[in-house]
Amino acid sequence: MTPIKKTFQYGQHTVTLETGEIARQASGAVIVNMDDTVVLATGYRPHVHDFLDAPAAHDGDGTPRTSGHEAGVPGLYFCGYYVSPTGMLREIGLEARRIAASIATTAPSLPAS
Repeated sequence: MTPIKKTFQYGQHTVTLETGEIARQASGAVIVNMDDTVVLATGYRPHVHDFLDAPAAHDGDGTPRTSGHEAGVPGLYFCGYYVSPTGMLREIGLEARRIAASIATTAPSLPAS
């Protein structure tokens, strides 16, 4: 896959979208970077230690220690790693809202669109 990088302004913030280089472990994976916030959106791959040097965030097998909460490294979150008996999509939605709420309490406010 050929690496692609696009940058644009969102109010006073610079947003960068990247694919095809760091996030090549899953087709369609994207890194989104805005100021001090970075999101890596991938398919499911439990061995995060292959691309993330943060031992406090994962166990010896590379599986995240937590899902839906800050992951032992300030500002690092994983979503969708907890297998819920009530359904993965439901749990991912709950985790995503919990993560967004946590980020919203610390991130700079965005301009109205």
